[in-house]
Amino acid sequence: MSLIFNKNFFTPISYIKIYSHFIGKLFYLFILVSFLVGIVESIGISTILPLLVLGSNTEFPENIVTDFFHNIFIFFGIKLTIQNFLVLILIIFGTKSILVFFRGALRSFISTKLSKTLKETISKKYGDVSYSYFYNKDIGYLTNIVSTESQRSVGGFIKLSSTIVALTNVIVYLLFAFALNSKSAILVIIIGSIIHFLYKKIRSIVTKLSIKVSKSNGIIQNLIIQFLSNIKYLKTTGQTQTILKKISFEINNNRYLQLKNLLFTEFVISSFELINIIIFVIITYILVVIDGQKIILVIIPLIFLYKGLSQIATMQGQWQIFLSKSGGIKTIQKEITNLDNCHERSGPKKKTAFLRNAIQLEDICYRPEGKEIISSINLEIIKGETIGLAGASGAGKTTLVDIISGLITPSSGKIRIDGVNYSTIEKNWLRQFFGYVTQDPAIFNDTIKNNITMWGDTGKKTFNVKRLHDAITLANCDDFINSQKDGLDTLVGDRGITLSGGQKQKLAIARELYRDCELLIFDEATASLDTQSEREIQRSIERLKGLKTVLVIAHRLSTLRKCDSVIVMKKGTIIEKDTFSNLRKNTNSTLYKMIELQNIKE
Repeated sequence: MSLIFNKNFFTPISYIKIYSHFIGKLFYLFILVSFLVGIVESIGISTILPLLVLGSNTEFPENIVTDFFHNIFIFFGIKLTIQNFLVLILIIFGTKSILVFFRGALRSFISTKLSKTLKETISKKYGDVSYSYFYNKDIGYLTNIVSTESQRSVGGFIKLSSTIVALTNVIVYLLFAFALNSKSAILVIIIGSIIHFLYKKIRSIVTKLSIKVSKSNGIIQNLIIQFLSNIKYLKTTGQTQTILKKISFEINNNRYLQLKNLLFTEFVISSFELINIIIFVIITYILVVIDGQKIILVIIPLIFLYKGLSQIATMQGQWQIFLSKSGGIKTIQKEITNLDNCHERSGPKKKTAFLRNAIQLEDICYRPEGKEIISSINLEIIKGETIGLAGASGAGKTTLVDIISGLITPSSGKIRIDGVNYSTIEKNWLRQFFGYVTQDPAIFNDTIKNNITMWGDTGKKTFNVKRLHDAITLANCDDFINSQKDGLDTLVGDRGITLSGGQKQKLAIARELYRDCELLIFDEATASLDTQSEREIQRSIERLKGLKTVLVIAHRLSTLRKCDSVIVMKKGTIIEKDTFSNLRKNTNSTLYKMIELQNIKE
């Protein structure tokens, strides 16, 4: 779905193509129906001349319009009377009403489909993109794309469709005017081209302003997210006004950009109405006064010309409003291109089973942008082992775990699971067997049950009650859940604000156990806990020994006491690997020195 940008990319046809990528051929059906509406309406308007002739009891003049209707009546053997003509008018405009309704219904269907497709497409691509894509992206920018810019894109489509309706009307009206009086139509086309050129600069300004508004929306959304995410700290330290001033500045800047956008748009709309009247007066003067044509013969062409000029004004106005919203679809299209370029490469195959024997890492190196983070790692993780990872901050512990879980692709070396290369395994299939508990675990603003089961009873999914209670017991969640008034149905608030640090950790562990993950990763899971909570989490980890394969990253070395082996890392390499006890006894080991610094007792 990725499109290539070039300097001529965003023309009206290009916009139609962009939207068609998301809504398919329905857009072209909409355009066809719009032409049909214009044609039927024009035929209805053309009935005025024969009706005037019949009402004045004069002979039909030789005219393409009168000849057309006269021949139709003769073909069907219908008498040419005012009554029959009135019936024909009712049929024509009744048909137009049906087509107008169908066009409106089609536009509503397309706009709702577009909203759904844009949000689903972006969300899915966020899930499919490589993890490194998110390194330099702020959450405000990402959420702005899915929410604000997708809605701006839908609003832009509605205005673009209105522009197309006006354009089809202009084309049909001018074709009818040309058939009746070619001179008048040519004059309108010449004058209209001149006006189009004069307003080209304004359209360019509005387009650029629209892109600036999109960027401003993202900045504001990111600031508000940061403000609300850190509200406790900001209120405690009395710094809410500092960030609120920054938010206020960006909101004022956003208002200024939108005001400029709206003023340019209003200028175009208001000035076009006056220009249309001037053009209409000039053409009427030329045809009637200078050329001496009879008013009854030019009345229909003049009506078409006036309606055409009115539709040109409408088209210009709607197009101007569309340009003010076009930053939405431009921003989304650019983001989709970026996401496609960063799409995660994944192997084509799925194994029949995960981790029957061991995971082997052979000469693993990771050098993002030439900077060596992981160097020549050789490691074997045997099924059922509990392995501790120790080392100073920046030693590469979390990066190594990210490589093992498939979040990061190593620059060189191989990872095998039971002898099968990671590169041949489908990544999403692989990751479903990993559990991940961090210092600040992922807690959703929902109930305890939904946090554990991940909405397992929603839609077609069902959750296993026994597995749920087993996970709660194994994670030591029983007491705190039972103490809640609503039990499993207790709402935990945004990021688990109603829970303590230890309770959030237990809840996160219960989720991974409910998922029945085979390899559990604890990344500094006890770092911010009090001593009692740390011991409870340690007991939860100890219960998993032999049942699951466990990797524990910890600065608090007491957490690693019961691990089968401990790996010590420094500057991206493994410098020690042995049992906690043996490394502690070795006074020359790095772990021994770290234990001494933390004053850990036997």
